[in-house]
Amino acid sequence: MLQQKKNALEEVLTDRLERIELEPRNPEYHHDLGLIYFNQDNLTEAEKHFRLALESNSNLSIVWLSLGKLLKKTKERTAARQALQRCIRLDPSSPDTYQHLGLLEKTDDNFDLAIHHLLKAKSILRSNQQIYNLHSSAKFRNQLAVVHFHLGETYHHQKKLKDAMTAYHTAIRLKPDYVLAYLRLADIYRNIGNDGSSLSFYNRFLKLASPRQQLDTEVRRVSEILKQ
Repeated sequence: MLQQKKNALEEVLTDRLERIELEPRNPEYHHDLGLIYFNQDNLTEAEKHFRLALESNSNLSIVWLSLGKLLKKTKERTAARQALQRCIRLDPSSPDTYQHLGLLEKTDDNFDLAIHHLLKAKSILRSNQQIYNLHSSAKFRNQLAVVHFHLGETYHHQKKLKDAMTAYHTAIRLKPDYVLAYLRLADIYRNIGNDGSSLSFYNRFLKLASPRQQLDTEVRRVSEILKQ
């Protein structure tokens, strides 16, 4: 599966490189190239093409969003914030942009601002759900689950445990395999002395997390807690 995706990206890359030879200032081709390089983790080339796209057309909100996501990944947070805010000025209805701004502010411990942006993303997604009848869309539900999970973490940081729990539970309802939401809920229930619910959520976390190597540290932590 991964090899097929890699081969498909290489084919698109070759096509866009050929096209850009003929139209060197085409912003769409530069954005496509930037996305391909971003997916390949070649962030230097990705940024170069995003900026070339914006040189040709500085009003492309989707390119500002892509650049903001890249700068967020490279921890250039001030520049990332500026790119994402520029995207919002061009397209105030983009839930992705508000979500990434929220995560950026959450990383910088600007929790009130993070909640503001995440709630805006949630509002737009809910509105789109009604307008486009997206209730059964797995992609939509996953995106909304991510927003609720990060709302939960932000409330958690603020010690607003009731709000955090509501957000985590909503994330799980939208995406039943949201493994970290189970862990966060288990930790809260443990901290408030609800051992039964804590045990239940830790066990659900372990069941989902065990095959995922990137969660090995958390799996070991939970396993030690359950031994106590």
